[in-house]
This record gives sequence, structure tokens and C-alpha cells, in this order.
Amino acid sequence: MRCLGGFGRPSCSPGCSILSRLLIFSLQCGEVKRQNPLPMKANTLSLLLIPLGLVCVWLSPTAQAVSPPPDGGYSNFNPAEGTDALLRLTTGGRNTAVGFNSLFSNTNGSNNTATGYQALFSNTTGNFNTANGLNALSANITGSNNNRQ
Repeated sequence: MRCLGGFGRPSCSPGCSILSRLLIFSLQCGEVKRQNPLPMKANTLSLLLIPLGLVCVWLSPTAQAVSPPPDGGYSNFNPAEGTDALLRLTTGGRNTAVGFNSLFSNTNGSNNTATGYQALFSNTTGNFNTANGLNALSANITGSNNNRQ
């Protein structure tokens, strides 16, 4: 684009029309404005990617809770962490089980702490037991006040 003087003739004189100057903004007289094809490509790409992203979010699976819930979630103040920890609990209270199958068979026992693989595995009604480590007190069924490190 060039500055146009009167009657459509090219001109670089100070008399360039104000409208021409506003259209060209910072171009000097005689300088040609070049088109940049990038904004068109970016707009086309945005028009494709934004709906695609929204569809992906819409189709993604909904988050599901873990069952049984980790870090507590059991009634009577019974926190458990690990596969099948406190699995058969019914009415026991204040038990803590951390580890695979820890306090697995406990139904009515209370105030027990089991940490480790199958710690207090067979305990059903025993109370106030503490078992730490691999298979610690795993054969205890009804015994109470036991401590195994």
C-alpha cells in the first residue's frame, strides 16, 4: 500500500490524506505492508483443537472412589491401608491395620494395631494386641494383650 495524494495519484508528500495515514499506521510513505499468513493458520488450528480437547475431557472416565476407602473411612475409628486390611470387620473399634491382609479376619476385636504383611491375620475377637512386621501374631485368634515386634 502506498500513500495516496489527491485524485488517486501516488505521493509521498506531507499532504497524504489522514485516512491513508490511519490505515497504514507506522508505515513510511512508499513502504508496502506485507500479510502474515500465520494468524490464519493459528485461528484454524485453534478452531480444531479446542473442541477436540473438550470432547476428550467429556469422554474421559469419571474418577471413582477406592473401595474400601483408604486412610480410615471405616466406622468406629478404624483406619486401614493396604489390600484387604480389616476386610471382615463388623463391630470392632479403634483398630489400625497397615499392610496386605493385616487384621484380615478381625470381626469384633478392638484396640488392635497391625503393621505389616498379614500381621494379626487370624485375629477375630482378640483385644489390645500389637503386631509389627511380616506375619506378626498371624496365628492369634482370640488372644488379648499380646505384643509382637
